[in-house]
Amino acid sequence: MSVGVSIGFTSPFLPILQSNESPLSQPLTESQANWVGSLFALGALFGTLIFGWLSEAVGRFWSTLLSPLPEIVRFLSTSLKTSNQFEFQLWWLIAIFTSTPEFLLLGRFLSGLTAGGVFVLVPLYISEISEDTTRGILGSFFLFSINIGTLLMFVAGSFMSYSVVPRIMISLPIIFALTFAFLPETPQYLLMNGKAKKAESSLKFLRGCKKEKKLPEKVQNEFLLMSKKVEEDSEMKFNSIFSELSKTPQGRSRRRQLNANYI
Repeated sequence: MSVGVSIGFTSPFLPILQSNESPLSQPLTESQANWVGSLFALGALFGTLIFGWLSEAVGRFWSTLLSPLPEIVRFLSTSLKTSNQFEFQLWWLIAIFTSTPEFLLLGRFLSGLTAGGVFVLVPLYISEISEDTTRGILGSFFLFSINIGTLLMFVAGSFMSYSVVPRIMISLPIIFALTFAFLPETPQYLLMNGKAKKAESSLKFLRGCKKEKKLPEKVQNEFLLMSKKVEEDSEMKFNSIFSELSKTPQGRSRRRQLNANYI
């Protein structure tokens, strides 16, 4: 929903930021107004790469939990105002620049980082924790929430000022982070990293049988199928690497070395 809010930001507020009544230190020029939209897309491009890499490096859980961070910083930078008294000590460096168009552009780039991460991580997380019967429904809520967030920004922008909206909307990524923190890492990622016990505990939590000592038969069968799929994917990846190594003399030498180590 927070991503939808960021997408809808330009519709109610861009005309205000370009007018003589702009809350910024100076109205946005035509070029700066174009960058307000463009930098969001540019940030999303980098966000998909960064959070896509993080999802493999640190896991689906931690990368998804960290994804709202750029958005929270962006909302804080938008909501704080320049003050000679520096009332917000934690963010006073941010507050110095909040009334400048340049800092608004930085905030849009940060929003894009979060958006790019969300579009990679949320469908991935949903696909790895959901059952076959609910995966489609849960996946549809992803775009539904984004559309609701965009509509919410349209409505809020029509009735609230530029300085008030970020103070309210910052609650969305914070609520997400606080609630998501209680969810586990995906069983599939844990199996991919050889953590079968933790994967079993994660699946028990997700299927509502955390307190049971033994997995119910249905969940047990699901866990076995998941383990088999991860093993097959791992073998395919391993064979693909060996196939690439066979294309050059150096690669063939490396392959023989890997085979010797494996044996």
